[in-house]
Amino acid sequence: MKHKAIRGNRGNGKPANPYAYPVSSNSTTYYGMTLRDHFAGIAMQGLISNFKGDVSANYEIVSIASYKMADAMLKERCIERSLDTDDDQSKF
Repeated sequence: MKHKAIRGNRGNGKPANPYAYPVSSNSTTYYGMTLRDHFAGIAMQGLISNFKGDVSANYEIVSIASYKMADAMLKERCIERSLDTDDDQSKF
């Protein structure tokens, strides 16, 4: 199953899904994984560490859920909001 990457910008000229660890050396840039991949990897760690049952029988489900979480995190990055109010804090 192919997942659609979040592209575009955050409204401030910064990309919505930048490379997580770009490295430049001698005018060559090595991009590595995207921020989406990085977020998905972190989400997958949390899912697997709390998984009940045999995770090896559910790799595809865990992978899909991890990228859905990563996409939600990238989408949230695009929303400019303040978390200073009590109303926003109650969501957490």
